[in-house]
Amino acid sequence: MLRWSRGSCVFLLVLLAAATVVAQRPHRRSPPRLTSPGAGLHRLTQLPPPESEQRLRQNPDFQRLSPETQQKMLRRLKRLNAMPPQKQKRVIRHLRAFGKLTAQQQAGLRQVYAQYSKMPSADQLAFRTAYHSLRPMAPAARQQYLAQLQQQHSLTAPELVTLRHALDLDLPADLVSAPDP
Repeated sequence: MLRWSRGSCVFLLVLLAAATVVAQRPHRRSPPRLTSPGAGLHRLTQLPPPESEQRLRQNPDFQRLSPETQQKMLRRLKRLNAMPPQKQKRVIRHLRAFGKLTAQQQAGLRQVYAQYSKMPSADQLAFRTAYHSLRPMAPAARQQYLAQLQQQHSLTAPELVTLRHALDLDLPADLVSAPDP
């Protein structure tokens, strides 16, 4: 038979009261971390637009950013809120991948985007196809394939230079055709 002392009863009552208080407290999620361009934005896009902007402005990481960067983040959030959900997910995935690149790769990728955006859509498709094909190849096979592209005039000279630049930077294949971060 189990005998209850006054001390053990008091201890159990205090423990039960503490558990009840903790269980009744509303669960607070920490604000999303804004350590890279796409980090944390996916949680904010799940809220209505005015509330998501307000939450972003209250975020401690956001408040430490420069005013120019804050404006850039707010514009990006507004654009994301205006997109359909599938496109939102794809853009956020690309922004996260972009945030993981080195500064040199990010600058190079912006140059690649600048050239890529000037290409006609048919050339963009040829560029993407060539990049996806060339990226996993060995350097010797790459050079041979690039020479073949140049002979066939599949891509113009500036496009081939841009393609070589993207290959030298070893950019992730899905980022080459991503929207400009």
